Amino acid sequence: MKNNIYFFTLFTLLFIFNSCEKEDDNESIQGCTDSLACNYNENATDDDSSCNYPEPNYDCDGECLNDSDGDGVCDELETEGCTDSNACNYNPNVTNDDGSCNYPETNYDCDGNFLGTTHIVFAGNFYYDPSNITINIGDQVVWTNEGGLHDVNGEISSITNTSFENPESFNSPSTSEIGAEIFSHIFTIPGVYNYDCSVGGHAQNGMVGTITVLD
Repeated sequence: MKNNIYFFTLFTLLFIFNSCEKEDDNESIQGCTDSLACNYNENATDDDSSCNYPEPNYDCDGECLNDSDGDGVCDELETEGCTDSNACNYNPNVTNDDGSCNYPETNYDCDGNFLGTTHIVFAGNFYYDPSNITINIGDQVVWTNEGGLHDVNGEISSITNTSFENPESFNSPSTSEIGAEIFSHIFTIPGVYNYDCSVGGHAQNGMVGTITVLD
């Protein structure tokens, strides 16, 4: 009788143990089951929609899949343009310079504004005011009409009919518009420049001027 009770008890225990073991074997593991995902779990039995994937053109470590020039920008995302911030057409959004940069002229900004020093000379009836000025190389002189018909002639003297022999010649059309710019010139060569108004007898009546350009 005792033996029967013993075997019955042993059988019951074995039955319970096997049942628990089967339950453990059938227990599901939640996780990402997609092997292409960054958080793939090879032990997961049930996908719980937790998979996450790399950005297009990148791997799971944030590195480019293709980066032929090694600049950290994926080949598929490379853009071309001007990368020089000093250029007029600089584009901060491009990654590769394509040689298309363009720059302003010397002494000008990209909008065509003169950046150097400008000297104003007024022109009126038989006068330039001031008639004699001294400027630095690279400065600009602008002649403005205060009344009458005038020009700025730095080529042939209207008085002697001979060359002024200036370091460089300059000449302008005449204008009678009050307040208008008659002429402007940037002086890039040092020396002494003589000029006059070639309209009628203006020069003979004292409408002459001198500009000294310092090096």
